[in-house]
Amino acid sequence: LLEASIIKISSGAHGHPKNDSVTSKEFKFMECLRDNYLYQHIQKKRRKRGNDKPSILDLVLSNDEHIVSDIEYLAPLGKSDHCVLRFCINSFVPRELSKKTKIYYDKADYNSIKEEITKTDWETMFRNFGDINSHWELFMQRINEIQKKHVPRKEVKDHWRNKGVPVDKETLEQIRLKHKPWTRFIHCKGNKEEAEKRYKRALNKMNRKTKAIRRNFERGTALKIKENPKPAWKYIKSKNKSQESIQNLIKESNDSKNSTKNDQEKAEVLSGFFQSVFVNELPGPIPKIPDKTPH
Repeated sequence: LLEASIIKISSGAHGHPKNDSVTSKEFKFMECLRDNYLYQHIQKKRRKRGNDKPSILDLVLSNDEHIVSDIEYLAPLGKSDHCVLRFCINSFVPRELSKKTKIYYDKADYNSIKEEITKTDWETMFRNFGDINSHWELFMQRINEIQKKHVPRKEVKDHWRNKGVPVDKETLEQIRLKHKPWTRFIHCKGNKEEAEKRYKRALNKMNRKTKAIRRNFERGTALKIKENPKPAWKYIKSKNKSQESIQNLIKESNDSKNSTKNDQEKAEVLSGFFQSVFVNELPGPIPKIPDKTPH
């Protein structure tokens, strides 16, 4: 909850402040909300006393529209003129880290792969199977065997990282150097004012650098949003701290304990469900539709 009674904001149409001056508190407050991608959940007037005009003083701000839900405006407590807010905070299940197999195709032995593919007797392998699907499964099985044998691979953990604005090495070095004057300022036994000034100079230099990088990155992403909208949506998604993932699915049986354990089993359950809704066509030739004759 944010008590915003210290800032008097008069909003006009579409939620824009009436005072559009760049130096006004209204403009700075609204720009701060937009820059941080914050969502304001309180939409009704919740403060009223006597003949005063109803107003919104208490704000509920979040970086995700779906975190807060079921907002209720209840009667005030005691002699207060602020109504009580009751709402639900939706907590999402944290994203499970799964292991993935990383294949190093650049280090593969392609000469050995070509040799084994050439030596494979494909006709003998496909002879006893007339179904095209069986041929494809045998082909992929053989290719995977050769790939596992001659292409190096390694299992890595799928770490989710909040990748926001890319930062160059120079800025990372300034961020690292910022900690040195801070440590000297904390453990300083002599002139603390001079140590504090050195820290603030390093801090301001780093802040100016990071703000300029963020501003240039956001401007460049916004200018290219029509040509390539994916980077813009990726950046917006990186600001979202709640990550939704597909939970474990129950298999064909009604037993809740018989559920999926990994992503492959989830994909098989979903694939089986999608296949069940398809209509099986009758065998035989496709019926011919008679031509329409003009009357």
